[in-house]
Amino acid sequence: MNERLTLLVQGLFETPVYNTILTVILAQWIFIIIQVVWIITQMINHRHEENLLEKCNTTLREDLLDLSATGPEGVEAVVSKAKGFHAETLANLILPYITVSSGRLLERLNEVYSKLGLHQRDTRSIRSPFWHRRLIGIRRLALTSGTGTGRDIMRLIKDRYITRVFAANVLSSEGDVDGLIVFMNTFNMNRKVMEQPVSHILSRMTPELIGRLADRFGEIQNPSIKRMLLLRYVQCMPYDAIKRLHSFAMDESKEVRIGVCLAASGYSAADVSNLLRELAADPSWEVRAQAAKALGVIKDSGALPMLSKALGDPSFWVRQNSAAAMSGMGGEGLAELRRIADEVKDRFASDTARQELRRFEVFLSEGGKLQ
Repeated sequence: MNERLTLLVQGLFETPVYNTILTVILAQWIFIIIQVVWIITQMINHRHEENLLEKCNTTLREDLLDLSATGPEGVEAVVSKAKGFHAETLANLILPYITVSSGRLLERLNEVYSKLGLHQRDTRSIRSPFWHRRLIGIRRLALTSGTGTGRDIMRLIKDRYITRVFAANVLSSEGDVDGLIVFMNTFNMNRKVMEQPVSHILSRMTPELIGRLADRFGEIQNPSIKRMLLLRYVQCMPYDAIKRLHSFAMDESKEVRIGVCLAASGYSAADVSNLLRELAADPSWEVRAQAAKALGVIKDSGALPMLSKALGDPSFWVRQNSAAAMSGMGGEGLAELRRIADEVKDRFASDTARQELRRFEVFLSEGGKLQ
């Protein structure tokens, strides 16, 4: 019996199919063992890094927080104490402090970061052939207001979208309008969610830099960026922006003309009523709808005839916004809506007027008041 079993086992080992299956199983086990060893190694390294970071924080925390009350000698003292720690540990310690600090403390923290050679290290990282290292480097430069040489930043012009956004952030900190325009013209924001990073960059820019970008408005190719820049320009420099709204309204992109409508709603009727009336006759229904809404916001009663006519517009949103603008003007607007609801034969216009009158009644019944 034992001899027969031995012969059977020997026969299996001599079978090519069995040998192939055995090799595959063995390879899988080796692969699993390698993965387990790698995970254990990563856990040990991560724990080691946490211990180093905790030790570094214990050593430097008080000195970092006291920087706002000290002079250059305080910076030198922190730099001297930090010399014994690894650069990556120092970066991981200081960056969270930088992100939550402001004023004098932020300036001192950035100074420490630079004197420790971390800015130079980040600049070297953006030259890396590995994308994740370039991203880490440019993100840190953006957070610390660090500067890279123009050539180093410009090498990221064909990098991934998020890397280019951080590069634009660095250029914004440097006040480099030429570089900013070059990078902004590479942004393809085909989804609204992609506008948020650019909006954040614009929100951090100084009024002076916003004004310099507005001076070169025509060089910016992306309509979404032009719209966001226009709104930021109006927010930062309203008296300068009002002088340019008419020229912005002639832009070929409807996105920009919509931005003009949004911007105009923040001014008085005396300043922008003529402009909004022109935009209310725009070929694009989106622009007409936004212009009608803006006319309601500024309560331009002189635009009532135009808004009345717009109740027959082919676009649903133009009709709705025009009716809402009319009711928001109070007595005259409501009287015109009632006239249209009772007398006008255009079904679109009369239905829209009746719907708005009903909505207005509900609004009043719930305690609403006209402003």
